[in-house]
Amino acid sequence: MLFDRIKGIWCRQPDRVGCKGGQQPLWKRFHVQAAFAVGGIALALALVDHYCLENSYLDYIAGLVTEFAGVAVTILLVDMALEQRSKKTEVRRMADELLFQVDYLVWIWLGGDRVFSYPEMMALLDSVKNEDILHATTETQFQNFGNEAGKILRIQLEMVKTNKDLKAALEKLERLASVRASHASMLPIELRGLILEALGSLDCVLKYTENDSTTPWDCKEYTSLKQSSEYYQYYRYTGMFDPALEVSKRVGEELKFAS
Repeated sequence: MLFDRIKGIWCRQPDRVGCKGGQQPLWKRFHVQAAFAVGGIALALALVDHYCLENSYLDYIAGLVTEFAGVAVTILLVDMALEQRSKKTEVRRMADELLFQVDYLVWIWLGGDRVFSYPEMMALLDSVKNEDILHATTETQFQNFGNEAGKILRIQLEMVKTNKDLKAALEKLERLASVRASHASMLPIELRGLILEALGSLDCVLKYTENDSTTPWDCKEYTSLKQSSEYYQYYRYTGMFDPALEVSKRVGEELKFAS
């Protein structure tokens, strides 16, 4: 196991598809090359001392073996620590991207200020009722996001498995792919519950805080900009108004005026 670990670090290959860039092989790193340079100089000094000064170099060899063993263990431990830190950074980056994507989809669905605000997002989700029906384009956005979460869960499984909360969040978000199932669409309150569960897992990863003295569920200003009608959902997503909904709205106004 230890030999395989050392071999993996020494001859590290670029990461698989979906990861960023890959890592440089250990033997190409500066601190490893510097260690070899120091070792080479020490070996050269030992040979010079033996052949020029006619001293025994057995003591030097014994010392060099000890030094190289110490350097190898140090490099291994430092590399493992750096790799762990790199994984934690990557996990946080992935969680951040998921959080901001959820915020974007919640904005399309429920409205509010487009500037990211965690309390506002939570307040809007808390206000969801079954009357907050999703427009077909909004359903498609959630469905695509669910598919993307499932793809990340498979392609980057080794990275995802390093953090159980990130894995739990992706597993919940993957279920968004079924928002428009063959038998029936997911109810708004079901969708809300699924998103809140995923956000809870992401919060365990990010420990997210926002400088805000108000409590999101007690502050009505967060929900004052809520516009969850299909009419506005389509507009927020496309920048245009749905022609079919325009006709329906116009007919409704005419019927109201006639009555």
